[in-house]
Amino acid sequence: MWDGAEADVDGLMDIILDPVDVHEDVATRLEASELRGHVRALPPLDRVVIVRRYGLLGAPTKPQDLARDLHVRIETVRNAERRAMRALRQAYVNSTVG
Repeated sequence: MWDGAEADVDGLMDIILDPVDVHEDVATRLEASELRGHVRALPPLDRVVIVRRYGLLGAPTKPQDLARDLHVRIETVRNAERRAMRALRQAYVNSTVG
């Protein structure tokens, strides 16, 4: 049950007073949801590298730390990151064209 907390009222007031921000927020959430779907579609190594490298589930991880943790060469991590970023860019372009 809502207890009348000031933060709840402030958040609701922001939405009421600025409907443009609401539309932008919804668009941002939809884009984020779409991005999560594209990340999930990446090959396993590429997905792990992107998730950990950019801190999608915690703190960002340096390439050398990822290489150590995954028991691969740092070049393998860099290649996976490049492949993943290329795939994510292409997915974004495809989604904005259609």
